[in-house]
Amino acid sequence: METMGRLWSIFSEMMHTIEPVNTLIGLGTFVFTVLIWWMVRRQNQLRYARWLQEASSESGERPAALIIDYWDKGEIDVQVKSFLRKRYPDSFPDESIFQIGSNIQLTPLEMPTIARELREAGFLISKYGANKLHVFIAAPMPVAMLVGAELSNWGRVHIYHMNRSAQQNEYEDWGPLKHFNL
Repeated sequence: METMGRLWSIFSEMMHTIEPVNTLIGLGTFVFTVLIWWMVRRQNQLRYARWLQEASSESGERPAALIIDYWDKGEIDVQVKSFLRKRYPDSFPDESIFQIGSNIQLTPLEMPTIARELREAGFLISKYGANKLHVFIAAPMPVAMLVGAELSNWGRVHIYHMNRSAQQNEYEDWGPLKHFNL
């Protein structure tokens, strides 16, 4: 019986020692959680303030380029980027140029995959905040028709075509995707 009483007193002393340690751990966890919450909240406030400053000071032009390359004879991204840098200097940073495509021989079975890739690219372009889209396409006619159908709800979409018959061998602006007759 005396051993049981001694064990109980040892256990009681341990609990009196552990209880403040638990309290300190709990308070530390609370302070750490509040600090992390404040840092995330502050970062979001700074990001919003920066976005608001950009939105209020810029002219509203935020172009993006979409390179659709399903041409099995080579890649067009280098040509497109060179054209954009030459024609629109300082307007197209790397994060504003989006690309989909592959150099495989296309079959009708790939059309759903192409549509999904196009929608995903549209989502990323929207997330970027673009209000004008420049589209460069090297693909068979069915893919071009799919691109037109998918991008028909966008506001300002300009289509570019590589004019290989011209002496310059460069892209031409063929105008907007939607032509409005007034």
